[in-house]
Amino acid sequence: DANWNWTGSSSSYTDTTNNASGSSSNSRVTNVDGSYVENGQWTDTRGGVTNSSSYEYHYAAGGSFTGGTSIYNGLTTVYNADWSIASQTANTSGLTQVFDANSNLIGYSQDTGNGNTTYYDLAGVVSGYSSTYVDLDNTDGFTSTSTTRYDANWNWTGSSSSYTDTTN
Repeated sequence: DANWNWTGSSSSYTDTTNNASGSSSNSRVTNVDGSYVENGQWTDTRGGVTNSSSYEYHYAAGGSFTGGTSIYNGLTTVYNADWSIASQTANTSGLTQVFDANSNLIGYSQDTGNGNTTYYDLAGVVSGYSSTYVDLDNTDGFTSTSTTRYDANWNWTGSSSSYTDTTN
């Protein structure tokens, strides 16, 4: 602004070698009483997987956080003034449906890239996470896969691994 106070920024990139691109922007609007609102967004696409985020955070005149909302890949998180989470819900319309053994819809999942998955219940509330790592070794014919699972609060709930020998 006229007094050299920060009011926002934006950037973008394209990486044709790695099939990646992204953009981001953020801004601050200061109210007459000195309180302010910061807004921002970013989008990142790598290998065909797009992640996006946006936020709106509110601050008092002295700079203390008073609450806000962020959205990451359709997951809306509402924060209290102490940054604790007041609520989390997801827009399930674009998510993968998850069925039980009897073909009953039991929730949703979302691949967030790099072997990471977020799981949601039928109401769109986060129910857990998983992270899968695959080690494909073309020199010896062995492939190992490991998956670690977490609950909605990132507490470890279990893991599994498997190994495949393609030489036999």
